[in-house]
Amino acid sequence: MKILFAYKNSESLGIEYISSVLKKEGHKTDLMFDPGAGEVELKINIISRLFKFEKDLIFKIKKFSPDLIAFSSMTNLFPWVRDLTKKIKEQFEIPIVVGGLHPTIIPEETLRYKYIDMICRGEGEYAMLDLVNSLESKKENYKIDNIWFIINNKIIKNPIRPLIENLDDLPFPDKDLFFKYGAFSKRYYIMTSRGCPFSCSYCHNHQIKELYKNFKKFVRFRSVDNVINELKWALNRYKFKKIYFYDDIFGLNNKWLKEFTIKYKKEIKKPYKCLIRPQSLSKEKLSLLKKSNCQEIDVGLESGNDRIRNKILKRHITDKEMIKNLFLLKNSGIKISTLNIIGSPTETMEELMDTFKMNYIIRPKGALFHILYPFPKTQIFEICKEIGLLDEKKIELLNQGELGYRISPILPNNYGNIVKFNIFAPIFLKLPKCFRKYMFKLPPLNFFRTLSVFFLTTQRNLRLKLYEFFYMLIKTSDYYSKLKKI
Repeated sequence: MKILFAYKNSESLGIEYISSVLKKEGHKTDLMFDPGAGEVELKINIISRLFKFEKDLIFKIKKFSPDLIAFSSMTNLFPWVRDLTKKIKEQFEIPIVVGGLHPTIIPEETLRYKYIDMICRGEGEYAMLDLVNSLESKKENYKIDNIWFIINNKIIKNPIRPLIENLDDLPFPDKDLFFKYGAFSKRYYIMTSRGCPFSCSYCHNHQIKELYKNFKKFVRFRSVDNVINELKWALNRYKFKKIYFYDDIFGLNNKWLKEFTIKYKKEIKKPYKCLIRPQSLSKEKLSLLKKSNCQEIDVGLESGNDRIRNKILKRHITDKEMIKNLFLLKNSGIKISTLNIIGSPTETMEELMDTFKMNYIIRPKGALFHILYPFPKTQIFEICKEIGLLDEKKIELLNQGELGYRISPILPNNYGNIVKFNIFAPIFLKLPKCFRKYMFKLPPLNFFRTLSVFFLTTQRNLRLKLYEFFYMLIKTSDYYSKLKKI
């Protein structure tokens, strides 16, 4: 059976794993890809106007002639999914399934759109295999765990299947799907684990844990040998120079990290970047990371104010512990970029500035400030509803994945100041303290918004991200151009 995946903006490890499982069982897969022209850390309208891929996606469907089209969708990607499924159904009679975080969290709302036939909740590898096998057999099977169907306007709900306990049982991800579009090049993206043990209020993780509460281990690790073997295989195939470990929190298990450090240092050696939670930092862990050639770490500071960070965002770390651990990280010699959330419900201007002040104390190489987006059904979404910050209209827009989290706030508190802070805080962190008084006096022009991009992360990572974006744009354009000549 032929399955055509659809994705936008970046590589999807989830799609790659599902594709590998399907190919292993004899099915044929391919990908239609939209690089999301003009969408890096902000939307660049001129690039969006110059590079449009909608017609290319439709041509790809005609060329591949799939039996099933499969989307993966996060909430902010859902508007694209919704629009493209409509265009597909207007021209083709091909069943469409949508998986990913958005349909997992709000399945009924996702299936409301008449152009979506099925959704896949939770881990998709073996659910999709069962679905594809069922469709290929031409026998209607509406009892596939994780898959929900809509038949004659009636939703058929199926239970969630257990998590994959042994991640080593999975084949290596089908990287070729995205490689031909230039979705990765100099840097290789990989995950060594699945699941996060924490329940921050702004994240869907607590909902996923609730979904799987009746099953065994939620956090699972690949063996070190399995990870090293993938990297050796990938190095031979893709010739990359750097690695990004994309785990929610890298190296949670110290025993695993010790074994990893020994084998990675001996067999791989490539510089890498990862994500770390500040509570998990220690001198021992940082020593292991440094020895294994970790050069950059993104760390979740989130808020410099104790009330916002702990009462609202549920991060459970004191100011003292945060500053101590971030200085441990900084003094290790590993370059640090902080991840921050601004515009939380009930956040005052003074509390907002606490985030700036804590970053100023730490002086990271980069500081990325995200305006709070109350994702549907998260704890912070419920807080916003309770205190009257979300009306029915906004809730519906959030369920549709509308409203941005990079440019303007969704919540009304301190609206104008949040916009200016988002633009100017990364820049003013690099300036002497005497300039701080001008932060909210400058106009939020697009020039300053573009300028701030150069202060969001380390210069090395920024150069690499810009290269990845433009390489992906050019490579995708070239791929579709050649496809039309075949």
